[in-house]
Amino acid sequence: MNEVAATFFDVFVGSYTSPLPHAPHADGQGISRLRLDTSTGQLSAPEVVAHSVQPSFVALHPDGQTLYAVSELPQGELEAYRVQPDGTLSRLGSQPTQGAFPAHVGAEPLGRYVLCVNYGSGVSVLAFPLDEDGQMGPCVAAAQHHGHGPDALRQAGPHPHSVTASPDGRHVYVADLGTDEIVRYDLAPERLLHRLDQVRLPPGSGPRHLAFDAAGEWAFVTLELSAGVALLRRDPETGELQLLGTWPTQPPTYSGDTAPADVLVSPDGTFVYVSNRGHDSVAVFRLDRSAQTLTPVQYVSAQGQTPRGAALSPGGAFLLVANQDSSSLTVFRRHPEEGTLESCGVLACPTPTCVCAAPR
Repeated sequence: MNEVAATFFDVFVGSYTSPLPHAPHADGQGISRLRLDTSTGQLSAPEVVAHSVQPSFVALHPDGQTLYAVSELPQGELEAYRVQPDGTLSRLGSQPTQGAFPAHVGAEPLGRYVLCVNYGSGVSVLAFPLDEDGQMGPCVAAAQHHGHGPDALRQAGPHPHSVTASPDGRHVYVADLGTDEIVRYDLAPERLLHRLDQVRLPPGSGPRHLAFDAAGEWAFVTLELSAGVALLRRDPETGELQLLGTWPTQPPTYSGDTAPADVLVSPDGTFVYVSNRGHDSVAVFRLDRSAQTLTPVQYVSAQGQTPRGAALSPGGAFLLVANQDSSSLTVFRRHPEEGTLESCGVLACPTPTCVCAAPR
Protein backbone atom coordinates (compact mmCIF):
# COMPACT_ATOMS: atom_id res chain seq x y z
CA MET A 1 0.00 0.00 0.00
CA ASN A 2 3.10 2.26 -0.12
CA GLU A 3 2.64 3.04 3.56
CA VAL A 4 5.66 4.26 5.49
CA ALA A 5 7.24 1.80 7.92
CA ALA A 6 5.12 2.43 10.99
CA THR A 7 2.45 0.31 12.65
CA PHE A 8 0.55 3.21 14.19
CA PHE A 9 -0.09 6.82 13.36
CA ASP A 10 -1.01 9.60 15.73
CA VAL A 11 -4.20 11.33 14.62
CA PHE A 12 -5.02 14.79 15.98
CA VAL A 13 -8.54 16.17 15.74
CA GLY A 14 -9.76 19.74 16.20
CA SER A 15 -13.33 20.37 17.35
CA TYR A 16 -15.95 22.94 18.21
CA THR A 17 -16.32 23.38 21.96
CA SER A 18 -19.28 25.79 21.90
CA PRO A 19 -22.07 26.48 19.39
CA LEU A 20 -21.76 28.85 16.43
CA PRO A 21 -24.43 29.79 13.85
CA HIS A 22 -22.95 27.31 11.36
CA ALA A 23 -22.30 24.74 14.10
CA PRO A 24 -25.26 24.75 16.52
CA HIS A 25 -24.23 21.35 17.90
CA ALA A 26 -20.89 21.41 19.72
CA ASP A 27 -19.71 18.92 22.33
CA GLY A 28 -15.96 18.90 21.75
CA GLN A 29 -13.51 19.50 24.59
CA GLY A 30 -10.53 20.71 22.59
CA ILE A 31 -7.90 18.81 20.62
CA SER A 32 -8.13 15.02 20.74
CA ARG A 33 -5.58 12.39 19.86
CA LEU A 34 -6.25 8.89 18.53
CA ARG A 35 -4.07 6.13 17.11
CA LEU A 36 -4.62 4.56 13.70
CA ASP A 37 -3.59 0.92 13.38
CA THR A 38 -2.41 0.48 9.80
CA SER A 39 -2.80 -3.29 9.92
CA THR A 40 -6.56 -3.06 10.55
CA GLY A 41 -7.55 0.53 9.71
CA GLN A 42 -9.05 0.89 13.18
CA LEU A 43 -8.83 3.94 15.43
CA SER A 44 -8.37 3.97 19.18
CA ALA A 45 -10.82 5.93 21.34
CA PRO A 46 -10.23 9.70 21.33
CA GLU A 47 -8.27 11.19 24.22
CA VAL A 48 -8.40 14.93 24.90
CA VAL A 49 -4.79 16.17 24.89
CA ALA A 50 -5.41 19.94 24.91
CA HIS A 51 -8.40 21.75 26.40
CA SER A 52 -8.28 24.45 23.76
CA VAL A 53 -11.28 26.69 22.94
CA GLN A 54 -12.81 26.31 19.46
CA PRO A 55 -9.72 24.68 17.84
CA SER A 56 -11.47 24.30 14.49
CA PHE A 57 -8.33 23.77 12.40
CA VAL A 58 -5.07 22.05 13.34
CA ALA A 59 -1.88 21.46 11.35
CA LEU A 60 1.52 19.95 11.99
CA HIS A 61 4.98 21.42 11.49
CA PRO A 62 6.82 19.66 8.61
CA ASP A 63 8.89 17.69 11.14
CA GLY A 64 5.74 16.48 12.92
CA GLN A 65 6.95 17.68 16.32
CA THR A 66 4.77 20.76 16.76
CA LEU A 67 1.03 21.17 16.31
CA TYR A 68 -0.61 24.51 15.52
CA ALA A 69 -4.29 25.28 16.14
CA VAL A 70 -6.50 28.29 15.43
CA SER A 71 -9.09 29.22 18.03
CA GLU A 72 -12.15 30.31 16.02
CA LEU A 73 -13.14 33.22 18.26
CA PRO A 74 -14.19 36.87 17.77
CA GLN A 75 -10.65 37.69 18.93
CA GLY A 76 -8.77 34.86 17.30
CA GLU A 77 -5.71 33.08 18.62
CA LEU A 78 -3.07 30.81 17.12
CA GLU A 79 -1.71 28.21 19.53
CA ALA A 80 1.38 26.01 19.38
CA TYR A 81 1.84 22.64 21.09
CA ARG A 82 4.84 20.33 21.32
CA VAL A 83 4.03 16.72 20.44
CA GLN A 84 5.47 14.54 23.19
CA PRO A 85 6.92 11.04 22.58
CA ASP A 86 3.75 9.46 23.96
CA GLY A 87 1.53 11.52 21.61
CA THR A 88 0.29 13.97 24.23
CA LEU A 89 0.61 17.73 23.75
CA SER A 90 2.35 20.38 25.83
CA ARG A 91 1.38 24.00 25.20
CA LEU A 92 4.17 26.26 23.96
CA GLY A 93 2.21 29.48 23.76
CA SER A 94 -0.09 31.52 21.56
CA GLN A 95 -0.23 34.63 19.40
CA PRO A 96 -3.24 36.85 18.53
CA THR A 97 -4.45 36.59 14.93
CA GLN A 98 -5.43 40.29 14.88
CA GLY A 99 -8.85 39.40 13.54
CA ALA A 100 -12.06 37.47 14.00
CA PHE A 101 -12.76 33.78 13.51
CA PRO A 102 -9.49 32.43 12.09
CA ALA A 103 -10.30 29.53 9.79
CA HIS A 104 -7.04 27.90 8.71
CA VAL A 105 -3.39 27.47 9.65
CA GLY A 106 -0.41 25.87 7.95
CA ALA A 107 3.35 25.72 8.40
CA GLU A 108 5.20 26.27 5.13
CA PRO A 109 7.35 23.30 4.03
CA LEU A 110 10.73 24.86 4.88
CA GLY A 111 9.66 25.35 8.49
CA ARG A 112 10.41 29.10 8.58
CA TYR A 113 6.88 30.37 9.17
CA VAL A 114 3.43 29.36 10.27
CA LEU A 115 0.62 31.19 8.47
CA CYS A 116 -3.04 31.71 9.26
CA VAL A 117 -6.08 33.54 7.89
CA ASN A 118 -9.02 35.27 9.54
CA TYR A 119 -12.38 34.50 7.94
CA GLY A 120 -13.99 37.42 9.75
CA SER A 121 -12.99 41.04 10.20
CA GLY A 122 -9.43 42.17 10.85
CA VAL A 123 -6.16 41.27 9.18
CA SER A 124 -6.66 38.76 6.34
CA VAL A 125 -3.43 36.72 6.39
CA LEU A 126 -0.52 36.66 8.84
CA ALA A 127 2.93 35.09 9.06
CA PHE A 128 4.64 34.14 12.34
CA PRO A 129 8.33 33.19 12.44
CA LEU A 130 9.36 29.80 13.79
CA ASP A 131 12.55 28.90 15.60
CA GLU A 132 14.31 25.58 15.10
CA ASP A 133 12.04 23.96 17.70
CA GLY A 134 8.83 25.12 16.01
CA GLN A 135 8.10 27.85 18.58
CA MET A 136 6.27 30.92 17.25
CA GLY A 137 7.37 34.52 17.51
CA PRO A 138 5.10 37.56 17.12
CA CYS A 139 3.62 38.31 13.70
CA VAL A 140 6.25 39.65 11.27
CA ALA A 141 4.10 40.19 8.15
CA ALA A 142 0.42 40.64 7.37
CA ALA A 143 -1.78 41.45 4.38
CA GLN A 144 -5.32 42.70 3.94
CA HIS A 145 -7.90 41.57 1.37
CA HIS A 146 -10.59 43.79 -0.12
CA GLY A 147 -13.59 43.25 -2.36
CA HIS A 148 -16.76 41.19 -2.46
CA GLY A 149 -18.66 38.67 -4.56
CA PRO A 150 -22.19 38.42 -5.99
CA ASP A 151 -23.66 36.44 -3.08
CA ALA A 152 -24.99 39.20 -0.81
CA LEU A 153 -25.28 36.86 2.18
CA ARG A 154 -21.91 35.06 2.02
CA GLN A 155 -19.77 37.45 -0.03
CA ALA A 156 -20.44 40.96 1.27
CA GLY A 157 -16.71 41.28 2.00
CA PRO A 158 -13.50 39.25 1.89
CA HIS A 159 -13.50 35.91 3.70
CA PRO A 160 -10.07 34.24 3.47
CA HIS A 161 -10.69 30.56 4.15
CA SER A 162 -7.34 28.82 3.69
CA VAL A 163 -3.63 29.51 3.35
CA THR A 164 -1.52 26.97 1.43
CA ALA A 165 2.20 27.14 0.67
CA SER A 166 3.60 25.72 -2.54
CA PRO A 167 5.66 22.54 -2.01
CA ASP A 168 8.84 24.43 -2.91
CA GLY A 169 8.20 27.04 -0.21
CA ARG A 170 8.43 29.98 -2.63
CA HIS A 171 4.83 31.21 -2.52
CA VAL A 172 1.67 31.02 -0.46
CA TYR A 173 -1.85 30.98 -1.89
CA VAL A 174 -4.90 32.25 -0.01
CA ALA A 175 -8.36 31.08 -1.09
CA ASP A 176 -10.85 33.89 -0.43
CA LEU A 177 -14.46 32.71 -0.34
CA GLY A 178 -15.76 36.27 -0.26
CA THR A 179 -13.95 37.64 -3.32
CA ASP A 180 -13.79 34.49 -5.51
CA GLU A 181 -10.00 34.78 -5.73
CA ILE A 182 -6.85 32.80 -5.08
CA VAL A 183 -4.29 35.41 -4.01
CA ARG A 184 -0.58 34.63 -4.39
CA TYR A 185 2.01 36.03 -1.98
CA ASP A 186 5.79 35.88 -1.79
CA LEU A 187 7.38 33.80 0.97
CA ALA A 188 10.91 35.16 0.57
CA PRO A 189 11.93 36.69 3.94
CA GLU A 190 12.71 40.07 2.41
CA ARG A 191 9.33 40.17 0.61
CA LEU A 192 7.25 38.16 3.04
CA LEU A 193 3.52 38.35 2.19
CA HIS A 194 4.14 40.77 -0.65
CA ARG A 195 1.09 40.38 -2.88
CA LEU A 196 2.08 39.15 -6.33
CA ASP A 197 -1.16 38.49 -8.21
CA GLN A 198 -4.51 36.71 -8.05
CA VAL A 199 -6.54 34.35 -10.18
CA ARG A 200 -10.28 34.86 -10.44
CA LEU A 201 -12.62 31.93 -10.04
CA PRO A 202 -16.21 31.89 -11.35
CA PRO A 203 -18.37 34.59 -9.70
CA GLY A 204 -20.21 33.24 -6.68
CA SER A 205 -18.17 30.03 -6.52
CA GLY A 206 -16.67 30.67 -3.08
CA PRO A 207 -13.18 29.06 -3.06
CA ARG A 208 -12.52 27.38 0.28
CA HIS A 209 -9.54 24.99 0.44
CA LEU A 210 -6.61 24.44 -1.92
CA ALA A 211 -4.24 21.48 -2.28
CA PHE A 212 -1.22 20.92 -4.51
CA ASP A 213 0.18 17.71 -5.88
CA ALA A 214 3.61 16.82 -4.46
CA ALA A 215 5.43 18.47 -7.38
CA GLY A 216 3.47 21.70 -7.05
CA GLU A 217 2.36 21.61 -10.70
CA TRP A 218 -1.38 21.05 -10.22
CA ALA A 219 -3.70 22.77 -7.77
CA PHE A 220 -7.21 21.74 -6.73
CA VAL A 221 -9.68 24.09 -5.02
CA THR A 222 -13.03 23.34 -3.41
CA LEU A 223 -15.80 25.76 -4.38
CA GLU A 224 -18.11 25.90 -1.38
CA LEU A 225 -20.87 28.08 -2.82
CA SER A 226 -21.17 26.50 -6.29
CA ALA A 227 -20.65 22.88 -5.16
CA GLY A 228 -17.62 22.29 -7.34
CA VAL A 229 -13.90 21.64 -7.52
CA ALA A 230 -11.53 23.69 -9.67
CA LEU A 231 -8.41 22.47 -11.45
CA LEU A 232 -5.52 24.90 -11.92
CA ARG A 233 -2.01 24.56 -13.27
CA ARG A 234 0.95 26.27 -11.62
CA ASP A 235 3.78 27.69 -13.70
CA PRO A 236 6.97 26.10 -12.28
CA GLU A 237 9.04 29.21 -13.00
CA THR A 238 6.77 32.04 -11.89
CA GLY A 239 4.32 30.28 -9.57
CA GLU A 240 1.33 31.81 -11.38
CA LEU A 241 -1.90 29.80 -11.44
CA GLN A 242 -4.04 29.20 -14.52
CA LEU A 243 -7.66 28.08 -14.14
CA LEU A 244 -8.39 25.08 -16.39
CA GLY A 245 -11.97 24.24 -15.41
CA THR A 246 -14.46 23.35 -12.71
CA TRP A 247 -16.48 20.18 -12.05
CA PRO A 248 -19.47 19.44 -9.77
CA THR A 249 -18.63 17.36 -6.71
CA GLN A 250 -21.99 15.61 -6.44
CA PRO A 251 -23.49 13.02 -8.84
CA PRO A 252 -25.87 14.33 -11.53
CA THR A 253 -28.77 12.45 -9.95
CA TYR A 254 -28.49 14.46 -6.71
CA SER A 255 -30.52 17.68 -6.47
CA GLY A 256 -29.97 18.69 -2.85
CA ASP A 257 -27.56 21.19 -1.37
CA THR A 258 -23.85 20.43 -1.39
CA ALA A 259 -21.04 22.46 0.18
CA PRO A 260 -17.59 21.01 -0.57
CA ALA A 261 -15.12 21.50 2.26
CA ASP A 262 -11.71 19.81 2.20
CA VAL A 263 -9.60 18.61 -0.72
CA LEU A 264 -6.76 16.07 -0.72
CA VAL A 265 -4.40 14.74 -3.37
CA SER A 266 -2.97 11.21 -3.52
CA PRO A 267 0.82 10.90 -3.13
CA ASP A 268 1.22 10.16 -6.85
CA GLY A 269 -0.90 13.19 -7.77
CA THR A 270 -3.40 11.14 -9.77
CA PHE A 271 -6.45 11.14 -7.50
CA VAL A 272 -8.31 13.97 -5.78
CA TYR A 273 -10.64 13.58 -2.79
CA VAL A 274 -13.29 16.14 -1.80
CA SER A 275 -15.47 16.07 1.32
CA ASN A 276 -19.08 17.00 0.52
CA ARG A 277 -21.29 18.44 3.23
CA GLY A 278 -24.99 18.11 2.44
CA HIS A 279 -24.48 15.19 0.10
CA ASP A 280 -22.47 13.72 3.02
CA SER A 281 -19.97 11.99 0.81
CA VAL A 282 -16.40 11.91 -0.42
CA ALA A 283 -16.05 12.51 -4.15
CA VAL A 284 -13.10 10.89 -5.90
CA PHE A 285 -11.66 12.28 -9.15
CA ARG A 286 -8.87 11.16 -11.47
CA LEU A 287 -6.56 13.78 -12.97
CA ASP A 288 -5.90 13.40 -16.70
CA ARG A 289 -2.69 15.38 -17.13
CA SER A 290 -2.63 15.33 -20.91
CA ALA A 291 -6.25 16.46 -21.26
CA GLN A 292 -6.00 18.75 -18.21
CA THR A 293 -9.33 17.52 -16.87
CA LEU A 294 -10.86 15.76 -13.88
CA THR A 295 -13.01 12.64 -14.23
CA PRO A 296 -15.32 11.39 -11.45
CA VAL A 297 -14.35 7.95 -10.15
CA GLN A 298 -16.53 7.41 -7.07
CA TYR A 299 -18.99 9.07 -4.70
CA VAL A 300 -18.77 7.20 -1.41
CA SER A 301 -20.91 7.85 1.65
CA ALA A 302 -19.04 9.54 4.47
CA GLN A 303 -21.12 7.41 6.87
CA GLY A 304 -21.81 10.52 8.90
CA GLN A 305 -23.29 14.00 8.74
CA THR A 306 -21.42 17.07 7.48
CA PRO A 307 -18.05 15.62 6.47
CA ARG A 308 -15.77 18.61 6.91
CA GLY A 309 -12.04 18.07 7.49
CA ALA A 310 -10.21 15.13 5.95
CA ALA A 311 -6.66 13.81 5.88
CA LEU A 312 -4.56 11.14 4.23
CA SER A 313 -2.29 9.05 6.40
CA PRO A 314 1.43 9.43 5.63
CA GLY A 315 1.98 7.28 2.55
CA GLY A 316 -1.67 7.61 1.53
CA ALA A 317 -3.02 4.16 2.41
CA PHE A 318 -5.88 5.55 4.52
CA LEU A 319 -8.21 8.53 4.33
CA LEU A 320 -9.87 9.90 7.45
CA VAL A 321 -12.98 12.09 7.46
CA ALA A 322 -14.32 14.26 10.31
CA ASN A 323 -18.14 14.16 10.35
CA GLN A 324 -18.93 17.32 12.28
CA ASP A 325 -22.66 16.99 12.89
CA SER A 326 -22.74 13.28 13.68
CA SER A 327 -19.69 13.51 15.99
CA SER A 328 -17.80 10.74 14.26
CA LEU A 329 -14.68 9.87 12.29
CA THR A 330 -14.73 7.55 9.30
CA VAL A 331 -11.65 5.65 8.16
CA PHE A 332 -11.34 4.54 4.54
CA ARG A 333 -8.74 2.26 3.04
CA ARG A 334 -7.53 3.76 -0.24
CA HIS A 335 -6.85 1.54 -3.26
CA PRO A 336 -3.87 3.23 -4.92
CA GLU A 337 -4.36 1.90 -8.45
CA GLU A 338 -8.05 2.73 -8.82
CA GLY A 339 -8.16 5.58 -6.29
CA THR A 340 -11.35 4.18 -4.77
CA LEU A 341 -12.20 4.14 -1.07
CA GLU A 342 -13.42 1.27 1.10
CA SER A 343 -14.74 1.90 4.60
CA CYS A 344 -12.86 0.45 7.56
CA GLY A 345 -15.39 1.71 10.10
CA VAL A 346 -16.74 4.67 12.05
CA LEU A 347 -15.75 5.85 15.52
CA ALA A 348 -17.48 8.34 17.83
CA CYS A 349 -15.56 11.60 18.30
CA PRO A 350 -17.15 14.83 19.64
CA THR A 351 -17.87 17.50 16.97
CA PRO A 352 -14.74 16.96 14.85
CA THR A 353 -13.90 19.73 12.39
CA CYS A 354 -10.35 18.96 11.29
CA VAL A 355 -8.01 15.96 11.31
CA CYS A 356 -4.32 15.42 10.64
CA ALA A 357 -2.07 12.36 10.95
CA ALA A 358 1.62 11.81 11.67
CA PRO A 359 3.77 8.68 12.10
CA ARG A 360 4.94 7.70 15.58
